[in-house]
Amino acid sequence: SSVIFSFFVFVISTLSQERFEVLTLSEALDFTMENNLEFTVLQKQVQMADADAEQAGLFPNPVLSGGIEAITPETDINNPEQRQDIIGITQSIPLFGTLQKAQRVSELEREQYEAELAILKIQLTSQAQTAFYEVVYYQEVIKQLSELQSILNDVLQVSKIRLEQGDIA
Repeated sequence: SSVIFSFFVFVISTLSQERFEVLTLSEALDFTMENNLEFTVLQKQVQMADADAEQAGLFPNPVLSGGIEAITPETDINNPEQRQDIIGITQSIPLFGTLQKAQRVSELEREQYEAELAILKIQLTSQAQTAFYEVVYYQEVIKQLSELQSILNDVLQVSKIRLEQGDIA
């Protein structure tokens, strides 16, 4: 999985630094959430759905319009008596609960994005925890193998000395 791969890359890059930093599970989970594009996109969609839900319950903005009518080729546009100027303001009025319905739709979309975000967070948390514990496991394996190598080196040194002294064949 990409979470496990990115987590291992993070651990390797941490190990390659001059000083070793201990990475806690909490830090690993934070790193996973911060660096997952899908998680970030869903967070932004929840924020946008909040704004949409707020806007959906409001009346539409009024529209100001203007124009000049009744102009013929003989009309002198600079003469106000020969032209007809029109200025108007229009306001749409939603009827039959349209605003409430639009707001409810926006709220449902927000709830859907929140649910998707919660599911993704659970999935990412599970994957990050698995990767974290795998790293801890392999760190312990490496530690145990290092200790075993040290013991085998000691046995080899003792065997060489005994061989040189003729104690063993």
